[in-house]
Amino acid sequence: MLQNNNKSIICLGGTDPSGGAGLAADNRTCAALHTLCRPVVTTITAQTHGRFVGDWPVSDDIVLAQLDAALSLDPYAPVKIGALGSRDFAYLGQQLALRLKGRVVVVDPVLGASSGGRLAPPMHDVHRYLLPLATLLTPNLEELSVLIASSDGADDTEVEAARKLISGKTSAILIKDGHGSCSSAVNDVLLFEQTQHTFSHPRSSRQARGTGCVLASAICCGLAHELSMIQAVQQAIDFVGISFESDNNVLVFTDQTEAC
Repeated sequence: MLQNNNKSIICLGGTDPSGGAGLAADNRTCAALHTLCRPVVTTITAQTHGRFVGDWPVSDDIVLAQLDAALSLDPYAPVKIGALGSRDFAYLGQQLALRLKGRVVVVDPVLGASSGGRLAPPMHDVHRYLLPLATLLTPNLEELSVLIASSDGADDTEVEAARKLISGKTSAILIKDGHGSCSSAVNDVLLFEQTQHTFSHPRSSRQARGTGCVLASAICCGLAHELSMIQAVQQAIDFVGISFESDNNVLVFTDQTEAC
């Protein structure tokens, strides 16, 4: 695991009063991986583990003021973008593009909370402003299907369509299989434009909130510590696996097991 305490990442995301997901999960992940989390609140949510009440996006100017402060403290920190809230994204998207150009950016395309409820801007804004920022995009299978359906690759195979997203916008995509089939193994696929790498690991029967937040933040921490993309993804997957099986207090578990 990572040891150097002098690294930081900037996390854009939402609050979660249940403590399971969003910036709360980002902060726990960073602390466990010896990395400072600089949080930027994009939306305020009201939710429990099983019920979503609503979200209230923070105004663009306040988001940008927070981001500018965080960027001024570390000119090299990678950025993780999570939930942005159900907002008009055009102005904020343009401003993020100006501020984050040339940065390492991990985008976890949160379309909705695991407790229910939409947390994403309109898809045309996601494609126009968010995807071109991404050094790495980390969709689960459901999120990938929505991204593909709203792109010009809707009639291609999943991998072909994902590669179109890479060639047109994003640098790499990690397709997460954690919410996929009920097989005993999870096969996450890291796609580059010409190559791909598969990470196979056991599937846990336990259910937890915020696993996507934890994985994306852990990858961003690895990149902050100058791991290669493949190394950062591998250590993040290993970290999530350890968190499922241990009491490191990173994941917040519900009282359910996964039903197949």
